[in-house]
Amino acid sequence: MEGCARGKAVSVRRWARVVTLKDDPAVIAEYERMHGQPWPEIAQGMRASGVQRCYIFRRGNLLFFFGETDDGAPKIELPAEVQQRLAEWGVIMTAWQVPVNGYTPDNPNDKWATMDEIYTFESDA
Repeated sequence: MEGCARGKAVSVRRWARVVTLKDDPAVIAEYERMHGQPWPEIAQGMRASGVQRCYIFRRGNLLFFFGETDDGAPKIELPAEVQQRLAEWGVIMTAWQVPVNGYTPDNPNDKWATMDEIYTFESDA
């Protein structure tokens, strides 16, 4: 998907992923609480990796993530303390996540399953 941001051509990549949370109301509530007030380093990390926008939707313990990344954006090296906080967040979130049925992750530290885009509609209006 090609776009334009402030007069510059950008190459936007859309991506979607799914994962389940442990089927525990306390885990789900804490996951939502933390995402309602994410640590400042989370936004720093996303900006640094070119993420323009992302969304997480939940139904029961199923999570759906949708993101858009400017693949042409320069990647920014984050200070060690920010990288440490991102790693801490990842450890907490991963402990609450379970791969969706039938999905075996390539990386045991990443339980999200990437989805293929099969349909797009964009209005000209």
